[in-house]
Amino acid sequence: MKVLSVVAVMLTFLFVGNANAQTLKVGVVDLEKIVTEMPEFKKSEKELEVLRNKYTAELETRSKQFQSDVSDYQKQKSMMPVTQQQSTEQKLQQTQMELQQYQMEKFGQQGEISTKRMEALKVLEEKIMDFIEKVAKKEKLTLVLNKKLGVLYADNKFDITYKVLDIIKTGK
Repeated sequence: MKVLSVVAVMLTFLFVGNANAQTLKVGVVDLEKIVTEMPEFKKSEKELEVLRNKYTAELETRSKQFQSDVSDYQKQKSMMPVTQQQSTEQKLQQTQMELQQYQMEKFGQQGEISTKRMEALKVLEEKIMDFIEKVAKKEKLTLVLNKKLGVLYADNKFDITYKVLDIIKTGK
């Protein structure tokens, strides 16, 4: 579907007025490459890794304590009155639910790590779009396409990825 959209946009530019068709200048950019080479992305990924390690260690500590509590309960269960057994089982179930909730809050799709990553990518995306716009204006491009989304073929002379990376690195 995206390919059809890109083709439709290109055909529109080609067939809307002869003067415009002759001045069509296309650039292609590899957004994935730009993102992964940006220092801000690398820094953000390192920060997320530190956070992920912190939460993983906390989860492991809690899980070990829970397993120890379950083991202790199983050893002592036969000596406990029924009411104490029920109370202990409820506490263990509550602890297990808290562990699962912690895991979802930190590592789930809507969890803290995922949310922070999406926020960082959004900021990067805005910066990248500004840099792409600068290159497009400097190169007098009519249209800039994402190489990974719908471009079946692009001559390398249209690829402005490295020009965008140069502007990011030099700040000009």
